[in-house]
Amino acid sequence: MKRKFSIILLSLILIISMSACSRLPGKDTPDIVPNDGENGAQDNIKAEKSLTLYYSDADAMNLVKKDVMVDIQDKTIEEAIIDKLKEETDDERIYPVIPMDITIINVRTEEGTACVDISSENLYGGSSQEQFIIAGIVMSLTELENIGKVQFLVDGNKVETLMGHISIDEPFTRDNIGIPVVEY
Repeated sequence: MKRKFSIILLSLILIISMSACSRLPGKDTPDIVPNDGENGAQDNIKAEKSLTLYYSDADAMNLVKKDVMVDIQDKTIEEAIIDKLKEETDDERIYPVIPMDITIINVRTEEGTACVDISSENLYGGSSQEQFIIAGIVMSLTELENIGKVQFLVDGNKVETLMGHISIDEPFTRDNIGIPVVEY
């Protein structure tokens, strides 16, 4: 009787252990643990998002709509967009709308309006350059669902113009940009 009881008990333990170690159907990959900043190995993973941004064409006649991957690690999506609008692209037909020597102090969004604060240092240029800076930023930021308008500031203050040509005392919308948009 003891021997029979031992065999039944051993069989039961074996069945339970086998079922506990088996995989569930369709569960072939391990769960991905989200990066909470505490695991050093995962801190180097880049967070990228595909977004539509607007650049200048070679002749500064049109905005060029382009889908790009934007690195959004350690910054807001608005800041990441502004940074990307300053970078050269892999397409020789399009150019950044924000010159590298122009400093964006801050970008924040409040109640559907993005406020882009630009440093007055190196903020000079012709009317076309001013128009493309404004248009590229407005069209790119308003691609985001939570932004409908863009207000420009210089050194934290509302001013009449960025570079002396276009009034920026009121927020811009996509409707009042006035530059044709093309896609390549």
